[in-house]
Amino acid sequence: MMRDKGVFVMKAAEQKYKKGDKQAIAYEYIRSAIMKNRLEPNTQLTEKDLSEELEDMSRTPIHDALTRLEHEGLVERIPGKGLFVTRASITDLMEITEIRLPLECTAVRLFIERADESMRENLAVILETHKRNFKTGDNLAAVASDNAFHFTIAKGSMNNRLYNTIYKLIEENARGAFMTHRDTERIDHSIHEHEEVLAAIRANDVELAVSLVRDHLNNWLAYIKEMQFKNYFWF
Repeated sequence: MMRDKGVFVMKAAEQKYKKGDKQAIAYEYIRSAIMKNRLEPNTQLTEKDLSEELEDMSRTPIHDALTRLEHEGLVERIPGKGLFVTRASITDLMEITEIRLPLECTAVRLFIERADESMRENLAVILETHKRNFKTGDNLAAVASDNAFHFTIAKGSMNNRLYNTIYKLIEENARGAFMTHRDTERIDHSIHEHEEVLAAIRANDVELAVSLVRDHLNNWLAYIKEMQFKNYFWF
């Protein structure tokens, strides 16, 4: 069922189980595999196989984790067949991006007004990590760094409600983002757009930064629509 076991983010053998946390470990393990498309849509999930993957973890916490993921819409139960990873929704990705647009424009404006020098430097470090991951061919890490750039701007807004909302939206968008990790042109283009945003932030140019963030997310929205027609995604 699960291929390339060694590349999974979470290695169960490295976990030091404590009473009560096995369900959380199983949940994060399976969810990470789904969000990064290591478990592709329509893949069947069984408690037996997952137990083996999780170093013979008992089935109860795995069952609880799968139930939680089913409630979140990441897995679905097909009568008479079992549990399967759901397909990503183009409508969901478009709606998420439409909500992100005004929120992230607000976030970058507040970042310029409120973020201290250490926060600005951290944003630059994340961008360099993004570029390095891409240069070394670690495209999954590059996509994760892309998300981190957005998280950091939201965090630097110093508005916890805004940050938490943006964080949740980007997490929900992650399946679509990680589906693009083989598209090197898109990753390169995203890096260039992030460089422009960072330059505007360093220049304290609020209007330019807001405009660039708006363009960046509109470009992602256009990309989603284009790739749907090319059958690039598993929709």
